Amino acid sequence: MVPAPGISTSNSCPQPSCANTKPNGYPIMKKLLIISEKYNQTLMLCAALHEIGVINDATSIDSIHVMPMSWWHFKIPSAISMASIPFSDIPGLSDLEPNPNLMNRTELPELARRAMLARFDCTFVHKGYFIDGDGRQRLSCPKMKWESNPEVDIEPIRTVAERINTYDQILCAPDFDGSGVSSLFRWLDKLNEQLTQNGEQNPFSCRDKKVHFLRLWAMDTKSVVESYKNAMSLDDPQIQDIRRRGDTKRVFDYWWFYNSAALFTKLQRQVGVEQPKILSKYELMTLHLINRWDAPIAENQLLHGMERWLGTGKYPACLVFGSVSTNGFAAQCYRPEPGETCVQSKDNGIWGPIGSPMSRHYIIDNLVKLGLATRHRDEVKSANLIEISTKGKDFLSKCHKSTFDPDLPFRLSLWCKAGDYEAMGRYIRTVFGKQKRFASKLESAESSQR
Repeated sequence: MVPAPGISTSNSCPQPSCANTKPNGYPIMKKLLIISEKYNQTLMLCAALHEIGVINDATSIDSIHVMPMSWWHFKIPSAISMASIPFSDIPGLSDLEPNPNLMNRTELPELARRAMLARFDCTFVHKGYFIDGDGRQRLSCPKMKWESNPEVDIEPIRTVAERINTYDQILCAPDFDGSGVSSLFRWLDKLNEQLTQNGEQNPFSCRDKKVHFLRLWAMDTKSVVESYKNAMSLDDPQIQDIRRRGDTKRVFDYWWFYNSAALFTKLQRQVGVEQPKILSKYELMTLHLINRWDAPIAENQLLHGMERWLGTGKYPACLVFGSVSTNGFAAQCYRPEPGETCVQSKDNGIWGPIGSPMSRHYIIDNLVKLGLATRHRDEVKSANLIEISTKGKDFLSKCHKSTFDPDLPFRLSLWCKAGDYEAMGRYIRTVFGKQKRFASKLESAESSQR
């Protein structure tokens, strides 16, 4: 097996020394850095820390959101030779760059772009909780004030590097999955690069400040407090394993994007797509599914089916439930409905949804923007309907049958768990090798008929 590109991170930092300490033994932080994925995660974390006395209204908080790092992928050459396809060479971390195909951040308002990345010099004002209609505890008018906001992209990293020795604690709290943990370490890699430029000699995680990794399984106060009490170090084997899975998946995506840039972008031009883009693995898979459904499908039903995807059944699903009450497209799915009973431990199976919760809407939107699928409103059903377009059917007619793999999410989950780069490389070479030969035969046949 080929090792995943990346740096190993260890943590042997002593407890921070703070002047004031609450009776419960927690030190009161004067300056705190929180690295999470979402703003709401930061708010709930601050609320929990406020209740147990770790922070107060005077604590200065710098908040970093690493979700944008999920948009970083390995560089794809501007000119790709057909002789290099199929391609499956291992990239290096130095080849990372933002992937504009996933989201064009320049379209966002400036304030929204900044808020997604960082908030500096914040104070948290806790106004209590209320119980919502579902009996869940929610923050009542949560509020964070901040005095400054840096420029996007590199500025948050530069600012944190300049302030690195001022923090009493550094809390790392991304989503506890491969993408979240991998994105956290991508950001720390970039921070290390900036610290090196600033003349710092020691890696970030071995500084004399306490670094916590919090496993945020749920966002209620009790769960967040438990996560804080049972914080982990960055070199914990469980965290490093999840990070490795995320890094592995990123390499598979790089291979897919590289080959897709050459083959599927060319097909888009052939069928008349005005502004072709690199087609992702799950965009292609979703297009195949819409085509096989062969009728308009409600967008919510399509999203529901992508989340609960079962594939062919060859691979045991992560969760199997006793009474699936759905039918049609969504009947190919799993995950609990109200009243359903789990009949299989999740340790006996694997997770195989099509895309992440944040990416599924973008998958459908991109297919519509390319003109490969259409969306129209059905006012009678009060639903957006999705169906394949004539251009989409023409595109799929030029795709080899192996480009539709209903078990790909499950295969990828197992490959990432095992770090099996060899199996991923074979898969890429097989699928794109067949597509390259198939496209060549079609072009030859079309030329002979002219």
